[in-house]
Amino acid sequence: MNRRTVSSKMFLAVLAFALPAACSVDAEPEIVVCDGEPELSDDLVRKPYLQSVTGREAVVVWGDRDLDGGVVHFAVPGRTLREADAETSAPIPSQGLPILLHTARLTGLEPDTEYCYAPARGSKVLARGLRFRTAAESEDATARFFVLGDYGAFIGGQRAVLEQMLARRDEADFWISTGDNAYPDGGWVDFEAAVFNVYGDLFHRLPFYPSPGNHDYKTLEATPYLANFVLPRQALSVEDQERYYSFDWGPVHFVSLDSEGALSRTSDMRANDMLDWLAADLAATKKPWKVAFFHHPPYTYSPKHGGDGDALEKIVPLLEAHGVQVVFNGHNHFYERSVPIRGGFTTATEKGGVTYVVTGGGGAFLYEVEPGPLQAVGIAAFHFVQASVDACNFRWKAIDDAGRIIDEHTIARCTPEPAPN
Repeated sequence: MNRRTVSSKMFLAVLAFALPAACSVDAEPEIVVCDGEPELSDDLVRKPYLQSVTGREAVVVWGDRDLDGGVVHFAVPGRTLREADAETSAPIPSQGLPILLHTARLTGLEPDTEYCYAPARGSKVLARGLRFRTAAESEDATARFFVLGDYGAFIGGQRAVLEQMLARRDEADFWISTGDNAYPDGGWVDFEAAVFNVYGDLFHRLPFYPSPGNHDYKTLEATPYLANFVLPRQALSVEDQERYYSFDWGPVHFVSLDSEGALSRTSDMRANDMLDWLAADLAATKKPWKVAFFHHPPYTYSPKHGGDGDALEKIVPLLEAHGVQVVFNGHNHFYERSVPIRGGFTTATEKGGVTYVVTGGGGAFLYEVEPGPLQAVGIAAFHFVQASVDACNFRWKAIDDAGRIIDEHTIARCTPEPAPN
């Protein structure tokens, strides 16, 4: 037996004896059933969080101060328990002693399926009652997710918005960010204090897909951002790995872009930058819905930040050329929805119009929003976006820090059936 792990039978014995409420064992000794509320060991310095979840794999990360990487035990409730060894990172600076991150990749998973999981070290279970759902692969499935931007701030409405998200976490399968994840400088302590210490109860339930913002770049070219998250390595150049990527969930192809560092390195003279990757990535997908999310909005109306010229010039033509229907941005600290836009003019979605949603009200101080000719809705409010996408309809609502719906919108893709005579 590996010195860093325990066998399934031993682990289940630990669960049955020491932790009976969360994972109980039935008559078959290697069958596990997950129930109960999550409970975490005091040995954890950082709660487990879910990364790079697909229909077939998932990454679980947690932080403590032990050099032993440990193991993650996981199973579909009612099925045989399995385990995945964890690797240990170099120490991560924090508010106190450095943190060691342990990363386990769970493989051989089934799409659109709930799993329970438990990080452990030796015979000690570090967390129990944890669960997640793998990505749906069928286009007949529904993608349910939250969108949050400009959130890790310790000021404004951060906690109130989080409470609204937690109250609805069973209504989503993952969440994405539109950047500026950790204020003020995207530093090691900023991420620990304003992100992982705040959103732990969301992170261990819902896989997280971030994008970087300008504040994340204020420390070492976003080194803390890259070190804390385990994202798909799809970039064409070494320096851009994990700064941009894509993933699928049900009928939707999602693209996370880096409108700060990677965009600044794009050039007509290069054949391996983010724009080259983006064109090839969007051309390759067959999903009926295409969604992009990145920090700097091409279209927005505010005295604080106007539309970003680089995003408008470099990114927007590719989004339009490849049929992206919805774009989520941050940077401006409010909620804003555009009319469908193509080539700088209003047009219908079915004619290639792209709807841009600025969702930067996750917690940092709010900005003033102004009316504009391509704007459908503009509201200065702390909020997040809750979305649901099936094969025919893309629905979302913006929910403020008091739980009120401040905007609700649907984009229909399918042609309605003709009414019977």
